[in-house]
Amino acid sequence: MITVEIIDSIDKNRVGTYEFHKNMITIGSHYDDNIYIPELNLSREVFKIECKKDAIYIYPHTEVDRYHINKKINTTFKKLKQNDLISYNNLILKLVYFEYEELKSIEVQYNEYADIVLASDPKKNEIIQKLGKHEELI
Repeated sequence: MITVEIIDSIDKNRVGTYEFHKNMITIGSHYDDNIYIPELNLSREVFKIECKKDAIYIYPHTEVDRYHINKKINTTFKKLKQNDLISYNNLILKLVYFEYEELKSIEVQYNEYADIVLASDPKKNEIIQKLGKHEELI
C-alpha cells in the first residue's frame, strides 16, 4: 500500500491524500497514470514509485533531468522514507505511508470471498459450488 499527499499542483483539484492498494504507482499527465497531473510539461509516467519488501523507491522517467526530495536535487532513482517531500515543476507530494503487500491472484481472492459468504450464509453453498465450476473464467 502506498499513501501520498499532493500538497501542491497546477491543478488545485488534485490536492489531497491518495491511498493505493498496490506496490507500484505512476505519476504523470496521462489519464491512466495513478496520479494524474494534467500539466503540459509532464509526460506519461514521469515517476514510478515502487514499494519492495525492504524499502520504497522513486524512479524518474529518462526525460526528467532533476527533481527534489526534501529540497535536495536528485537525478536518478532514490530510496524514499516516510514523510519525504518530492517536488518536480509545479508538483509537490509527500510520501505519507507505505507497506509492501503480498499480491493475491484473482482465484485466491475469489476463494477467500467465497469462504466469507459461506460463513455468513450457508444457504449459498450451492451457488458457490456452481461458480466454482467456472473458475477458468476467473
